[in-house]
Amino acid sequence: MRKNTALKQALIADVESLSQKDSVKELEHAVKEYQEKWHQIGPVVREEWEAIRDRFSVATRIIYDKIHEHYKARRGEHEVNLQAKQALVEKVNALTAELAATSTKEWKTLTDQVIEFQNAWKTIGFATKKDNERIWKEFRAACNVFFDAKKSFFDKMKDQFKEVRDK
Repeated sequence: MRKNTALKQALIADVESLSQKDSVKELEHAVKEYQEKWHQIGPVVREEWEAIRDRFSVATRIIYDKIHEHYKARRGEHEVNLQAKQALVEKVNALTAELAATSTKEWKTLTDQVIEFQNAWKTIGFATKKDNERIWKEFRAACNVFFDAKKSFFDKMKDQFKEVRDK
């Protein structure tokens, strides 16, 4: 039991030093590994059991808190990214709703704006998987509406040019 007590105290020291690492993946893997080792070590002296158990529990809780904080921050980033992507969808929809371009120069300007929005989309980070797929479909649909309108405009122009050429 004295040997187990010493092993568990050494394990606790390792877990406490683990909280200095920054890599969340390493922390997750290592804390699980230490918990398995904890359970593999046999019983300890009864008088010291509660103190050792509490110290180990506090050390692992600190690590899990650090892991949870990391993922909470990531979820916050995902929300910000989702809002930025939603804003781009709204901009493209607004641009498409006001389509009154009558010249190729105006279409070129509007196309440059849409392409700028598409490039901005690429720089925005990831949102949650389900939201990311949904918002991507909305963005793609908005862009498709714009480019379909552009194609329709230029098809009409081609037809007019063809009529003039045929005459």
